[in-house]
Amino acid sequence: MASPLTLRSRSHVATKMEYFEVYATRKEPDIKIYSTNGFCFKMHKEMFVHTRFQRELLMNTCCPKDDIEIFLPGVTKEVLAQIVQFFYSGTIECDDQDEFIHVVNVLMTTFGFPSD
Repeated sequence: MASPLTLRSRSHVATKMEYFEVYATRKEPDIKIYSTNGFCFKMHKEMFVHTRFQRELLMNTCCPKDDIEIFLPGVTKEVLAQIVQFFYSGTIECDDQDEFIHVVNVLMTTFGFPSD
């Protein structure tokens, strides 16, 4: 069996994760991201700030105290799970090369991550 493909973000701040884990247990997620088949992942706004596009989306939300809903047509539950995991951990680990490529493409084209 081939080893999983792995991508690690150079800009992800892993040292703050231990503090965020405590914070996250006390705060409800406030972003809902939906896959093409309607599966919903919930996440914290604080983990949706990696790119300029993400920050601008949060700043331009009409009701900052309300939950944000994001719909991703063409993105399966499995790919979306990898994306949400990347937002939290800065890492993608995927056994399927096609899925890995799709995750990276969505991160770049939809969420504004750089290609390097």
